[in-house]
Amino acid sequence: LKGVEAEPITYELAGKRLLTGPAEVDIRTTATGRSMRQIVSTLDGGARFDMKKGKLRGWDIGQMVEQLWNYKGWGFNPQRTTAFDTLRANYNIKAGTMQSAPDLTMRGPSAGLRSQGKVDVPQHIIDQEVKIENLLFNVVIKGDWTKKLWIGPKIFGSVPKWFGASLEAAPPPIPTPPAHVVAKIREVLASPQIMGRMQPAQRAFLQSLLPREPVAQ
Repeated sequence: LKGVEAEPITYELAGKRLLTGPAEVDIRTTATGRSMRQIVSTLDGGARFDMKKGKLRGWDIGQMVEQLWNYKGWGFNPQRTTAFDTLRANYNIKAGTMQSAPDLTMRGPSAGLRSQGKVDVPQHIIDQEVKIENLLFNVVIKGDWTKKLWIGPKIFGSVPKWFGASLEAAPPPIPTPPAHVVAKIREVLASPQIMGRMQPAQRAFLQSLLPREPVAQ
C-alpha cells in the first residue's frame, strides 16, 4: 500500500494513533479470531513501514532525552509529538509480537535514531534499545504505551537495577561508568562544538558520571 495514512493503521494495531502522515506499508501476515484483539494476538508474518514527513504522536523524544537524568515515566500525551523526515521499520511478527528485523530508523530535523527490540502489540508493551546521534550511550525505552513509558541510560552494559522505579522513589547514586565510557565523556566535555549543542542540564549530567578526583592531602 502506497500513500496511505498511517494513523488509522497504528490505531487498529496499537489502540493509539501513534503515527501521522502518509506511509508505504507492506504487511504480510496470517491471523485468526472473531475480535480485533484476537486477530492481533495471532498475527504471524512480517511488516514494513516507510514514511516521510510525519510525526510520532504521544511523546517528544527530544524532551525525553534532554530530561534523561530525571528517570521520569512518560505517559501518552497526544499533545506531544516528534517530527521526522524519514521513518523506516522492518519487523518479523510472531503471535502478535513484533521483533525488529533488523531495526527502526528515524531521522528528524534535529537528530536521528536507530531502535531495536520487541513490540508486544496485544499487551501494548514496548522494549527497545535506542541509539541516538550525539549521545554517548544507548537508552532503553520500555513499558505499556497506553499507560507509561520509561526511558533510562544503558551505560554499564545493562539496564541499571533502579530503572523503571516509581516516580516517588529517588534513584540511588549512579555507579562510575567503565573506563572507556569515562574517556569518551571527557572527550565530549572537552569539545566546544559538541558542548555548544548541549543544554546545561545535559552537561551537568555528563559531569556527574565522572569519578571524583582524589582530594590532595
